[in-house]
Amino acid sequence: APWDGPIEAQLVHSRDGLDWHRFEDRSPIIPRGKPGSFDAGCILSSASRPVVHNDEIWHYYTGVNTTHGGLMPPKRISIGRAAWRLDGFVSLDAGTFGGVVETVPLEMSGDRLEINANAALGSMEVEVLSAAGDRLPGYGRGDCVALQADEVRHVVRWQRNERLPASEPIRLRFHLKDSELYSFRILA
Repeated sequence: APWDGPIEAQLVHSRDGLDWHRFEDRSPIIPRGKPGSFDAGCILSSASRPVVHNDEIWHYYTGVNTTHGGLMPPKRISIGRAAWRLDGFVSLDAGTFGGVVETVPLEMSGDRLEINANAALGSMEVEVLSAAGDRLPGYGRGDCVALQADEVRHVVRWQRNERLPASEPIRLRFHLKDSELYSFRILA
């Protein structure tokens, strides 16, 4: 090829499926391997979509041991597999000083809150608020049984409540300290 250089796969995002953006630092979603490895030169996408297996996301890709313009041989093309935790592409992170994330009002189709988070070095609590932003009795930060582990499917509980109030739209307020929030789901 008349062009040479490494090829990396980067994550892009869109809110509408039409207007796409790269993350500001353009870091690779699948890093190239170390010199001499099967994917040291190029990471090319070969799978049309990722595969969800248990609590991981797998993506099969084409790895090339040389840069794009490398000679044949020694160029070798192989298939590799990258793995991430479920919903683990990006997270909302808070350090020692903590952080708070609040949702917009949510119409719920279930009454159990499940979070995918890493709070192994810190903690995470969830408050339940009315659509107007008022804390619901029994669902305050102090009522929440804090997550202090790395769990993909952690069911959130409060001291007197194991289920969300399902009668009206709610907001969720996440309190993070030295933790990462990957995703949340409301289950029936």
